[in-house]
Amino acid sequence: MRFQNYTTDKLRQLKSEFEYTAQMAALEKIEIDAASAAEYNELANEIAHREQAYVEQSSKEEFRTALADCMYLLKQRTLPALISHLGQGYESTGKFGEVRINPKNQFFREIVLQIDENQPSDESVRTAHFFPGRPIPIEWVKAEFSDLSSASTDKNGMRHYDVLRLVNERSGRLEFLAERSRANGEEHTTRISIWCW
Repeated sequence: MRFQNYTTDKLRQLKSEFEYTAQMAALEKIEIDAASAAEYNELANEIAHREQAYVEQSSKEEFRTALADCMYLLKQRTLPALISHLGQGYESTGKFGEVRINPKNQFFREIVLQIDENQPSDESVRTAHFFPGRPIPIEWVKAEFSDLSSASTDKNGMRHYDVLRLVNERSGRLEFLAERSRANGEEHTTRISIWCW
């Protein structure tokens, strides 16, 4: 696949850049060449395809499968192995020791991995952020983790739920960042973060 290395957010950025360039060309009365137009259409179609996949993958059953990817990170922390296991491709964020993955599991739209700055030579991942394609009802999370901590609320009104896990004698903390809907008051998770110890 041509766009497999790119996350959906990166594709949206590229699409916006195309659109800006097309607007400037129109103002200057410059015609867009056929190859550029075809590339734009291919990009727009890929974004639409992914958005549809996020909708289709957004189920309680798929959430359970997605949690297995999160738990995998607790036992396997080497950056190259995680990229291979979790991603179709990856891109640099421009920050030292940080990569953004286009996930194989399309329950997620993006995964960000950060290596341990204190031990950069062994490429051990210290922190990971999993961003679902669609917000996850907090009730799904509570059903999977009976020991989920009560939420604290940050200055932005986001609620933080935590749970500790031990896998193959390696521990970590999973944090579910949730926001409350103004329409119906339900909470939905928009990010799962993992801190490895």
